[in-house]
Amino acid sequence: MSQDEFERWYWPKQEPQQICRSLGLPSSSSKAGLRLRIASFLAGDCETKTVRSGVQHYDDDWIHRSLSLDTVITESITFGPNVRGFFKEAIGKKFRCTSAFIGWVRGNAGATFGDAVDAWHALEGEKSLPGYQPRIAECNNYLRYLRDFRQRFEVSG
Repeated sequence: MSQDEFERWYWPKQEPQQICRSLGLPSSSSKAGLRLRIASFLAGDCETKTVRSGVQHYDDDWIHRSLSLDTVITESITFGPNVRGFFKEAIGKKFRCTSAFIGWVRGNAGATFGDAVDAWHALEGEKSLPGYQPRIAECNNYLRYLRDFRQRFEVSG
């Protein structure tokens, strides 16, 4: 199987684990880590036998940190109860920590929490636009497959 063919399909976690075992690769990781490990192997990168997954450890303590609109976002931000609680208080009861918002925050290290609040409102405003579809994360192949299937069916059906 080629790397492109492998990445084209949805795989429940158990299947990439079995593939890793059959290839002699480590089989413990997140589903995304397993997929990356197999794709790297199929691309000919035999040196990439392990893919580190899980929580990265940084010096920032987002759990206990005092937060304000001036707090600067770093690459190590986590979305635990302290951070989510801050945004719920700053935005109000309608706040939901969506993947689009998390993606914006993680992609804008150096911005402030005030900038993130503004971005949340802008992202929410996009939902009222005609034809709006939420972005599906790259790692969520199953939802991307379903959306593609439905779109093809609607066009041809």
